[in-house]
Amino acid sequence: MERKDLEQIILKTIIFLVIGVLIVMHFDLAIQGLLILIGFMSPMLLGFAIAFVINVILVRLEKIYFPKTKNRFIQKSRRPVCILLALLIILLVIAFVIVMVIPELIDAVTLITKEISDSYETILNQLGNLIHKVPPLEEWLYTNLEIDLKNPAEINWESFIGKVVSMLLGSDEPGKLGSFMDSTVSIASSIGSGIVTFFIALVFGIYALSSKERLSRQVKQLVYAYIRPKTADKIYHVCHVANDTFSNFIVGQCTEAVILGVLCIIGMSIFRFPCAVMVGTLVGATALIPIIGAYIGAIVGSLMVLTQSGPWQMLFFILFIIVLQQLEGNLIYPKVVGSSVGLPGIWVLAAVTIGGSINGIFGMLLGVPTAATIYRLLGENSQKRVMHRVQQNQKIPTDLLKALTPEPEAVSSETKSEPESEQQNNNSDGDDVLDEIVSALDTDEN
Repeated sequence: MERKDLEQIILKTIIFLVIGVLIVMHFDLAIQGLLILIGFMSPMLLGFAIAFVINVILVRLEKIYFPKTKNRFIQKSRRPVCILLALLIILLVIAFVIVMVIPELIDAVTLITKEISDSYETILNQLGNLIHKVPPLEEWLYTNLEIDLKNPAEINWESFIGKVVSMLLGSDEPGKLGSFMDSTVSIASSIGSGIVTFFIALVFGIYALSSKERLSRQVKQLVYAYIRPKTADKIYHVCHVANDTFSNFIVGQCTEAVILGVLCIIGMSIFRFPCAVMVGTLVGATALIPIIGAYIGAIVGSLMVLTQSGPWQMLFFILFIIVLQQLEGNLIYPKVVGSSVGLPGIWVLAAVTIGGSINGIFGMLLGVPTAATIYRLLGENSQKRVMHRVQQNQKIPTDLLKALTPEPEAVSSETKSEPESEQQNNNSDGDDVLDEIVSALDTDEN
């Protein structure tokens, strides 16, 4: 090693050590700076996420949109037309769910409101009898809100609403906003900012999709320019595995949602529950949230059944949803989503559980594809290490070597599915691996 190279290595090591020490000493500032950076980049990051989801549909549409044509106009129009069709498909699905759910939900809420207004005095009398058993609460209501539940019909609702608003505002002084108004303004500002950020991200994602090949080439140029080729190859392999896993996860998740929605519609039709199509559509749409999503739809479904068929039917519907959710969470979801990402069912359940405990619903969404990516990379690395030990003539259990030996049919099918260029690159490596496994098995048997 030359002296100049050694000096560069020492200089880089010192710089990294200094940066590491500064981050450890000022960890709070480092996290705060990272969060600020993520905040600035949030539209771009969200745009890439939107582009990734749309790309799952886009890739399939481009394979249908005259893939073998030589017409230059069709070739140039393929990308914009397919992007427009992908957006249209997503909007149609959202519109279908809204049209199926919202009108029925409005009717249910209107009916419940009417029933509550019809039984107004009865509800107040029952509520008064209940509160009467808690003297401190009764005294507080009478002192602060001037509510006497002994005579519900004589309640001055105008005074009551004024007292409640005064308490929420935090002050009786005119023009002085309290915590309630502050929180309202904050929520409204957050919603407006979120809408603006979403549309900026959508536009960014569309631009990214329209020139994804050029962006990919530019990123690859930067990676191979500043990182060693061997390390860059490993990085790209990890990204390729993650891309396949997350794409298959989205497809599997949508497939599972459709299956659950159809099963819900069929089951509700068999048991003669009302609003079967509407509730099944909603349950299928909310099932895109793993494990707990169907329960969100079940709450609205219970409300619909209650307004149409009464409380007993609602109880039977809740029992039906619980059984269906257990079937979905323990059988359908691990099989459909797990097979799509190449992850066994037990690890799907583990990934959803761990992801949910770490970061709630967002953790559940990312838990399965992340676990599947790690599972595949770890499997490849462990197999490579086992083969390295075989080359060194170390003793490896025979059953493990047989498990690592691919079946002839599987090998032929995988070979047919690979592109020809990849086949040529991988044939020599695959033959060497098979030869090593076969020779090791023969040695153990002899």
